[in-house]
Amino acid sequence: MVQPQSKLDVVIESPTSKHQEHAVKPYNIENQEKTKKKPSVIANINASYFRICISLAGQALLWKTLSEDTNMGPTFRNLFLKLPSTAFFLLWCLSLCVLVSLSILYVLRCIFYFNMVKAEFHHHVGVNYLFAPWISWLLLLLSAPSFILRHKYSCEYLWWLLIIPVVGLDVKVYGQWFTTEKRFLSMVANPTSQLSRLSGSNHIPSKLRPVFFLFVAAPSMAALAWKSIKGSFDIQCKMLFFLSLFLFTSLASRPMLFKKSVKEFSVAWWAFSFPLTFLALAATAYAQQVKSLTATGLAVVLSTISVLVFLLLLVFSTLKIDSLLHKPILKFSNDSVSYNLN
Repeated sequence: MVQPQSKLDVVIESPTSKHQEHAVKPYNIENQEKTKKKPSVIANINASYFRICISLAGQALLWKTLSEDTNMGPTFRNLFLKLPSTAFFLLWCLSLCVLVSLSILYVLRCIFYFNMVKAEFHHHVGVNYLFAPWISWLLLLLSAPSFILRHKYSCEYLWWLLIIPVVGLDVKVYGQWFTTEKRFLSMVANPTSQLSRLSGSNHIPSKLRPVFFLFVAAPSMAALAWKSIKGSFDIQCKMLFFLSLFLFTSLASRPMLFKKSVKEFSVAWWAFSFPLTFLALAATAYAQQVKSLTATGLAVVLSTISVLVFLLLLVFSTLKIDSLLHKPILKFSNDSVSYNLN
């Protein structure tokens, strides 16, 4: 008999060293990170982005004020009356386009990511920016060229339409001071409260430190509001203006406070522009009332600083638009309870 021969196949595997195993893992992790999809722009756009619109509309209002005939000396008048009306109109149109675009994106966010909007409303900083869209529209209405709203009552109708949401938010959030123990005024105030004069927190991350300039905006806007009520830049307006000037000097003399926040460009940088713009507007109103060379020079210096800061922010935003849209400072999860700050 012939016995069948059994074949034995021997497979020799080369041993994998620990070094190779560790070398493969980071590669796989890196590939997985690359395949992750970026969050959509709609998910990233929160109400804090409307600070850009506030700055644009405020700058348009400043250019409109400076280009009009003023009661100051001939030097100031000759300097700023040379501003072409076309430049102001283009700036106003740019403000309108940006505001309409952000408003559409935020409406889509409310539809598709309502839980994020709800989390934003319950956040101690994010809730203050819910006033920003309506403030932006009000400023845009105030800075509109005269030939756009020719009818006397058209501006008033639009004003009432825009002020109703602001009053509703005021009633809702101010009411929390009296009905919610966690939101007492002494516990929740922070610089972003200057947008709404309401709740927040005493903890502000370093990336949000430019919002400290909102302390400058509040007395400046109060001075201009009181002037429109009284009809003149009286002693109360001057006190508020010098208070805002003191706060601006105090912040400008502490550049190290903003060292961490300016290392990387973010939407928080736009918090520098809006307060400077209204400080310049208050300085212009003060110079119109006082009619002195010193007051005029102060208005020119502050207006120049405001315009330069605005142009610088506009250039940075254009060059780094991808980082601006995909790296928000305020982040909210899809869960109405889970949210965080960068």
